Amino acid sequence: MKFIESRKKFYALSLIVIIIGLLAMGINGARGKGFFEKDIEFTGVLIFNSILKNLLQMKLKQNLQRLQQM
Repeated sequence: MKFIESRKKFYALSLIVIIIGLLAMGINGARGKGFFEKDIEFTGVLIFNSILKNLLQMKLKQNLQRLQQM
């Protein structure tokens, strides 16, 4: 696909997505829920950090035990 030749189509598609987003914000604001009621919670990152921390602690303990055995 030739992107340069189709750039006007991509501009139009981008504009449509932006307009839909703005309309959704306006509808939420008009309902009294606030403009930014919908959000993303990053709980997955917290879980990953916890798992990574536990893994690193286990590796550190293993390495310390190896050093003590030498």
